[in-house]
Amino acid sequence: MKLTSSQQLIHQLESNSIEFLVLSDQVEVDESRYQTCAFYQDRLVLIARPDHCVVLKRRCTLYDFQM
Repeated sequence: MKLTSSQQLIHQLESNSIEFLVLSDQVEVDESRYQTCAFYQDRLVLIARPDHCVVLKRRCTLYDFQM
């Protein structure tokens, strides 16, 4: 198993260096070139300081962390 950036992994898939990928469903993949299927669902948890503004939210998304 390799851990590296998603873009590097997609490049390796394009060059046939690897056969398949397991990625977050947040990574955009050209579905006209590749077949995707849901592999596993996992609940992520956020760990933050008690005074961080995101702690006050009941739910958050990755968009809440864009700069």
